[in-house]
Amino acid sequence: MNIGVNVKKYRAVKEVGKILMSVGYGLKTKKERLRSSLEKSSGVGSSSSCNSERKRQKTKKMVRALRGIVPGGNETNTVAVLDEAVQYLKSLKVELQKIGIENLND
Repeated sequence: MNIGVNVKKYRAVKEVGKILMSVGYGLKTKKERLRSSLEKSSGVGSSSSCNSERKRQKTKKMVRALRGIVPGGNETNTVAVLDEAVQYLKSLKVELQKIGIENLND
């Protein structure tokens, strides 16, 4: 097994994680995501349209980041970018498991 290639793949996964964290998509547990969502939605005086706009902007920002990571991301639509990103991350996870790096968040 080529260690250099495996190290590059491991670094790629770390880089993807950093990018996702930088756009506000932390790898939180389901309970933490639910709590965060409830805290945001229970704000006094916050309108539904304001929350919706914030979510849209955050989604756009995340998709923009993914377009820069996914091969061919700038030439495809949003759904294709998300699908390709999921497939790419799954394949990287499998590769890391093959080389013995098992401690990954699901």
